[in-house]
Amino acid sequence: ASGGYGDAQQAFKALVDEDADDMASWEGFRAASEVLGDHTAQGIALAQLGNLTKDDIRAGMLWEQAGLVLLEKTTAHDDAEIAFQRALERDVTRAVAFDKLFRRVRARKDNDRLLALIETRLKVTDDTTEITKMYWERARVYRDKGDNDRALKCLKDVTMLEPDHVGALALAGEISIKKGDFEGAAPLLAKLATLDEAPAKQRLLSGIAAVDLYEQKLSRPNDALGVLSRLYKDGLSNLKVRERLSRSAARVRSDRASSWSSVLRMAC
Repeated sequence: ASGGYGDAQQAFKALVDEDADDMASWEGFRAASEVLGDHTAQGIALAQLGNLTKDDIRAGMLWEQAGLVLLEKTTAHDDAEIAFQRALERDVTRAVAFDKLFRRVRARKDNDRLLALIETRLKVTDDTTEITKMYWERARVYRDKGDNDRALKCLKDVTMLEPDHVGALALAGEISIKKGDFEGAAPLLAKLATLDEAPAKQRLLSGIAAVDLYEQKLSRPNDALGVLSRLYKDGLSNLKVRERLSRSAARVRSDRASSWSSVLRMAC
């Protein structure tokens, strides 16, 4: 109370050393440490308060605060991850704790734990944007695990909620090509090529890939011409697109002329 925070911290430290269950002393130690900028001690105090608190909602908040202090203001990032996990164990709805933990687990590609976190979050959120994100992340995990069938199923969940999800369309097209499902891949890539929210480079790459599938795998030159025409119309033309557009248009005209010639011969 008199401003002697260093002495206060030491006094509270002596008290918690004597009685580790004294919540008032831990709160005093936390408050003094925060003022002093002793973030490691502050994080420890918050964790101990979270551990001692019987109310799960408050405990979750305290563990989350401990994790944030340790993650953002110290190098004890592994301890921060433990704190976020404890926060979710006490209150599974803690959004910040989930996000911080999720990002760390994803960064080190711990796919099994990532799937468990996703399933846990899907049970407690009703936010459509977050649900879409979780479906998308789950699809990416299954792709990384080599389970393309499950990945595609999750991507369908994504596009049901957000039909123009750029990442989902791109990944679904990629997986479909790997599976040899060119009939399924071509429309996905063609659609991606039309989306204004997709980067121009991605639209071009997806459009050309769709054209290749339509022309080389599916023998559907009209569809290829449609994709190229859309790219040209949207101002995404380059030399390669113009050359492909010219060849595709010539092929379509040739096919139509051949078709009319056949009809005339049959009529005669």
